[in-house]
Amino acid sequence: MLTDLNNKTTAAFTILNSSNARSHHIRTNLQVPETMALGVAISAGLPAENKTTLQQDWSTTLTGRLDPLRITGGNWREEGSRLVFQLAFNWPVPLDDLKAHLQVSPSVADLRVEPGANFNIHGAWRTDQLYQITVTSGVKFGKIRTLDKPLLWRGRPPRPHPQLAILPAGKYYIPRSNAAALALESRNVEKAEVTLYRCFRRTSPWPCATCTTAKAVPGSATAGPRRSRKSRSIWKKTRG
Repeated sequence: MLTDLNNKTTAAFTILNSSNARSHHIRTNLQVPETMALGVAISAGLPAENKTTLQQDWSTTLTGRLDPLRITGGNWREEGSRLVFQLAFNWPVPLDDLKAHLQVSPSVADLRVEPGANFNIHGAWRTDQLYQITVTSGVKFGKIRTLDKPLLWRGRPPRPHPQLAILPAGKYYIPRSNAAALALESRNVEKAEVTLYRCFRRTSPWPCATCTTAKAVPGSATAGPRRSRKSRSIWKKTRG
């Protein structure tokens, strides 16, 4: 028999092993698992596999204390041009339950929570803002337990590394029409100098609207049509 000594009631249990095992694993649910106090009693007469029996009643008390739910880590990391907040707990927490009990103050636009080694919280975080992240009471953790007091975390996002890029990244930027615009993406940049180099058809590996048709090898600086003397003189002046 199992007795929950916190409320002096009999605790239901399930034996997980087969009937002929030398040791048994028993599962039970306690109303207050954080401060476990469980009485275990076995009455005399229990038969064993060698045809002996327990001669007298046996009892013991099991006590223990389980750690409550705690926030064990909170930090920001850079993901492309945005910041992602990583939140970690000391117990497993269901994703849907965390979404229902997560509060961020002040509010963050485009907030969403994704699973990972830790929970990844995406949103439009501002580097000049102090945030309070609250996990409200009622969130489930550790399969059978429920948070009874809110958890708080406060912090300010770090200033991300300056970044300036032409979109899309890693492409050749050859305007195919007059007055074509290039898209710039910046982060944490107050002032920047952008230098554009002139594109000559001799050095261009890809055809564009102002280039003549020619056989070219991607990445080659020598491929292109033959030039006349006049074009060569223009080339030299322009190049200088």
